Amino acid sequence: MDLQTVILGFLNDEPLTGYELSKRMDASVGFYWHATHPQIYTTLKSLAKEGLVDFAMEYQSGAPNKKIYTITGAGREILLRNLQNETLKDEIKIPLLVTMFFGSELGLQHWQELFSSYLNVQKTVLNQYQSMCKSPPKIDPKKDLKEFLRYKTLDFGIGYQKFLIRWLENMLKEIGE
Repeated sequence: MDLQTVILGFLNDEPLTGYELSKRMDASVGFYWHATHPQIYTTLKSLAKEGLVDFAMEYQSGAPNKKIYTITGAGREILLRNLQNETLKDEIKIPLLVTMFFGSELGLQHWQELFSSYLNVQKTVLNQYQSMCKSPPKIDPKKDLKEFLRYKTLDFGIGYQKFLIRWLENMLKEIGE
């Protein structure tokens, strides 16, 4: 998945400023697919140049003007093509695992402290996910596929965090806190 497709996906839902787009990403897909503000603005500029998005200026007095981006017909076609052609093999990139692979010389105490800190971070993330949905909604995918699929991404995140927490707790037991 590339940033172009993610941005087009959000703009397919509704027109947004770059700032609003960044906030929407942070509150949803940003939990598992992150982009920086400069990356977002650079990609928006490129998408506009390619005719995949348009923008309108909203002039404001006493505040900076806003560019409100909308997806074009060509942008929607690219979005759907990219979504249909998305690979089924995910690329997993977990820096912690690479560090572990090469990091035996860092010493046992380093790993005990790192795993303990990492465990606390993951518990915080799990709490964030769980606070987004107190009880699983009963969404019929035949009636509201969009909400069903969006909820299932959150459900995946909760399951992943629970797995990660169990794994870290086991690591700490094995290496002795």
